Amino acid sequence: MALLAPRLSMIDLAYQVRAGDVMLKTHRLLTTDPFSFTALAHPWLNQQWGAEVVFALLHRLGWPAMIVVRALLGAGVAAFVFKACRARGAATKPAAWITIGSFAVWLPGTILRPQLLGLALFALTVWLISDRDRHPERLWWIPLIVVAWANVHGSFVLGPVVWPLAWLRARPGTRDRLHRGYVG
Repeated sequence: MALLAPRLSMIDLAYQVRAGDVMLKTHRLLTTDPFSFTALAHPWLNQQWGAEVVFALLHRLGWPAMIVVRALLGAGVAAFVFKACRARGAATKPAAWITIGSFAVWLPGTILRPQLLGLALFALTVWLISDRDRHPERLWWIPLIVVAWANVHGSFVLGPVVWPLAWLRARPGTRDRLHRGYVG
């Protein structure tokens, strides 16, 4: 509910909606920035093109739809944090407190921008990795998530970083070395 109340911030959002609209109308990715007179016609890597297209499509449904999607993304992040805590053995109350504490940390990032999509995909990835003991087959979703993530926000590099860290943590004997204060 907390994410349904605030108005949408226009910081970058209007630009991203317009860029997505241009791509939807031309059926081409932007390779130059059409809105900046200082960079006009200069090559440009539009790494967030996927988010821009999503925002343009949402904008066609209206601002209320964009607010609802922002709230759903925020709820998804909270749900994945909670599920990751529970998957790693936290009881319900501590998992809920950790989720509430994490909300306080990521709340400033709940502006409808590509970073919110990246945050949701990161939380999803962490949950999949946390739940690997019960559902190891879901780990195969991570490369697909990272491919989608790479087209919406630059934080996608966290996906391939978290996965090997979890693998190192799960190696036989690692847990004992961690409890003694070192990993060797």
